[in-house]
Amino acid sequence: MALLLALSLLLLAGFAVIGSFHDAPNAIAVAVRTRALTATTALALAAVCTAIGFGVGLATLPETAHDWLRVPSSTDGLGMLTAVLATAILWELATWWRAIPSSSTHALIGALLGAGWAARAVDLDAPADAASQLLASVWLPLVTGPLLAYAVSWLAAVLLVRLLRHASPRTVNDRSRYLLCLSAAVVSLSHGMYFGHRLLLLGGLLLGCAGITPPSAVALAAGAVLCALMVLGTLGGGWRIARTLATRMVQVDPFRGAVAMTTTSLLSLGTGAVLREPYSSSHLSASAVLGAGSTQRFTAVRSQVAGKILLTWVLTVPACAVLAAVLLLALSPLL
Repeated sequence: MALLLALSLLLLAGFAVIGSFHDAPNAIAVAVRTRALTATTALALAAVCTAIGFGVGLATLPETAHDWLRVPSSTDGLGMLTAVLATAILWELATWWRAIPSSSTHALIGALLGAGWAARAVDLDAPADAASQLLASVWLPLVTGPLLAYAVSWLAAVLLVRLLRHASPRTVNDRSRYLLCLSAAVVSLSHGMYFGHRLLLLGGLLLGCAGITPPSAVALAAGAVLCALMVLGTLGGGWRIARTLATRMVQVDPFRGAVAMTTTSLLSLGTGAVLREPYSSSHLSASAVLGAGSTQRFTAVRSQVAGKILLTWVLTVPACAVLAAVLLLALSPLL
């Protein structure tokens, strides 16, 4: 039990770093590409706002777990979470290597599906009704999130082009860059709030499975460590994914970049406030950039890259389910 708990806590720390590293481009890629911010300034802004968001989430978000984040409070549950975290890390690294933005939440949900199936297959304890809730948590956001971000961004760009057609291009670009700075801060704040909240819940579940209830001072110190790990990951930047978002998929000017990132920030905070769990910032940012970029008169959108991203989003849940199932089956003799 002690060895498994130590391994799972190390995986949680790794997930905090790699998840933030993977998601940092969602906030800063377009701002850097359009020269609203230098790379160094963008990373510093994202790191600070991530830390602030973590604190805001700690103070305002509930301490109870999401409906889909449930495992048995036993060694079996600890084994499931170990397989889930390992799967999420491997998927994040694989998609980073392929330079594709993807959802860490969907990776977790897919891994929980696979781990739950594998646990039942070898007669380990697992929530019997979890599969339907997990699938419901995936398919609606997977379909509506990208469509909503694309449609809002496209419509806003079309309307604003007509509204600002007599404005000075320099004035439009300058003000767009200000909006890009603000949007980068808001998206980073949202990431700190909701991703940090999820890390805290996962940490609580890990300790609960081991039968440990830490004192409040220890829990606060653990939260500070997770926050520091998120900041460390954010400072890494994930530039492979940033180049895909801001250059390979579509190249946008400052105006359309500002439209896309304002859409991303508003939808991220809005869905989080309404649903308690925001739509994936990776899905929102990529779809919003694609929507705004598709209003340009020249052929800016590279459909092959966009298709590869969409295929990855669809495959995230089944691929992570299979990988987590294999990992838990390999781990099951030790449980």
